[in-house]
Amino acid sequence: MNETRAARFDGRATLIILLALGSLWGLSEVALGDGIRAAGIPFRAAILVGVGIFLAGAGLALLRRPLALLLLPVLAVGVKMLIVPVLRLSPLCIANSCVAVGLEGAVLAGVALAARRGIERGRAARVAAGAGAGLAGAVLFWLVGMRVAPCPYLLTFAGGARLPAWLGAEALPWAVTAAAGLALGWALGERLRAPLLAAGAKRPVLTWSAGGAVAAASWLLAAWNLAA
Repeated sequence: MNETRAARFDGRATLIILLALGSLWGLSEVALGDGIRAAGIPFRAAILVGVGIFLAGAGLALLRRPLALLLLPVLAVGVKMLIVPVLRLSPLCIANSCVAVGLEGAVLAGVALAARRGIERGRAARVAAGAGAGLAGAVLFWLVGMRVAPCPYLLTFAGGARLPAWLGAEALPWAVTAAAGLALGWALGERLRAPLLAAGAKRPVLTWSAGGAVAAASWLLAAWNLAA
């Protein structure tokens, strides 16, 4: 048990894991986001935040490198930006949602670094860290997003007097889904860590080729979804 906890993925494996998780995050933003919108399901942003934090939580449990999580939102934004070449639209069309993804990922990486020991030791700390990251990310998005091609919905919360309404409508749901996402993602990553370490040691080419295939498939599926 202690040897498994101390073991680490090498640089190549780390990069492939990040590529797979970040690409899946981007695919969820594109495909799941469209599905939620089409179905009229409420709390769309909060659900997407929860999914993204879930994937980041899995990555954190696998790699135990908080700052490595910064690559995940970069990849997710890259997948979202496929809309530019696929539909020949301006990047400004999705700039606001890309800001949200970037801020949430950056805040989570910072929180994970600051609360690293607590997160590794107990579920309560993971829930608290996820909730804190979700809440802080939502507040930062309210501050920054208003200045980056804000959507009509976000503009309904413009002005300091509307911040309490934003906290109730979006920030609190983000905190709830991020708390659940980090806890559940960590549980998944913790369960997969030992098998992946073993598989990577015995069959490195097959194991990490599969991870690369997941990343490539995510980009292709996102492009197909946008073009459909």
